[in-house]
Amino acid sequence: MLRFAENRPLSDNTAQFLEWVSQELHEEGKKRLIVIWDDASWHASKMVLHRLKEHNKRIRREGGIEIIHFELPAGSPWLNDIEHYYRHAKKMIVEPDRKLSAQETVERVCQHFACALLPFLKGVETATG
Repeated sequence: MLRFAENRPLSDNTAQFLEWVSQELHEEGKKRLIVIWDDASWHASKMVLHRLKEHNKRIRREGGIEIIHFELPAGSPWLNDIEHYYRHAKKMIVEPDRKLSAQETVERVCQHFACALLPFLKGVETATG
C-alpha cells in the first residue's frame, strides 16, 4: 500500500496513513496491523504515539483494526526489510544524468510498484512535527 505526502513528511501524514491503512484492512476482514518502522521524527513523534494509543482504545470499544507498532533501533537499516526494496526501486527509477521532477518520480514509483496513484496526504504542521 503506497501513499505519497505533499511536501515533506509530517507526523500528521503518518497518522492519516495509518488510519487509511486500518480502514482498508478492516474492509478485508483483517484484525491487526503490525507496523515496524525506523526512528524518523514523523514515525515516533509524541503526536503519532498519542493517536495510536487513542486509536487502539477506540478500537477496543467499537471494533476495527488494532495497530501494533515496533520501533527499530536508530541507525539499523539492516533490520528494516524495506531498505532492500527501496535500494532496488531507486536503481530502477532514478536517472544518473538528471534529477527527476516530483511528478516524474511519482509516476515512476507507481509504475515500478504497479500501484494506483491515490490522493496525496496533506499534513497539518504542528509544533511537535
